Amino acid sequence: MGMRANERDPAYVVEMIHAAGRTLEFLGDRETAGLEADAVLLAAIEHELIVLGEAAGRVSEGFRRGHADIPWGRIAGMRNVLVHEYGVVDVGEVWRTVAKGLPELLAQLEPVVPSEPGA
Repeated sequence: MGMRANERDPAYVVEMIHAAGRTLEFLGDRETAGLEADAVLLAAIEHELIVLGEAAGRVSEGFRRGHADIPWGRIAGMRNVLVHEYGVVDVGEVWRTVAKGLPELLAQLEPVVPSEPGA
């Protein structure tokens, strides 16, 4: 794939932003216990985190290097845990990722894509 950024990178970043936004919306102001008590909600959040990780994994190496402050490795790591270690996922870790990590991630991602038409 080379070191150059890819013309599709902005679309992948937009996909990441949308997935992160949906995830935060789903979580709302619930705490860990609220996630543990709602299997459907937890499944929806896990799905969006997987979508986020998949989109992050498609971003070119060149783009990642240009935006090294974004925790690409951690995003991919969470996706891998959710996909490959299904059933042993730490709900507290999922909650921390969403409640603490995603607002910060959105703040890092939003400036790197051109503003969307009509946004």
